[in-house]
Amino acid sequence: MTTSETICQRGSILGTQVISKSSAKRLGIVTQIWLDVDRRQVMGVSVADRYVPATHNGIGDRSYISLDNIAD
Repeated sequence: MTTSETICQRGSILGTQVISKSSAKRLGIVTQIWLDVDRRQVMGVSVADRYVPATHNGIGDRSYISLDNIAD
């Protein structure tokens, strides 16, 4: 992420494809956003092979990606 703070709606992130910068391999689609409520900070996202819109369901292989490992 950039050093400046960016605010966006949760709905604009869910369903977004995640691509590895090093290998250009598709890692999945964002299905959940994980928050630390006490610190008011996004901690990471869950990705899955497919995403069912209007639900919180991911289909297929699932994994968690820490915010530290995400770049824009």
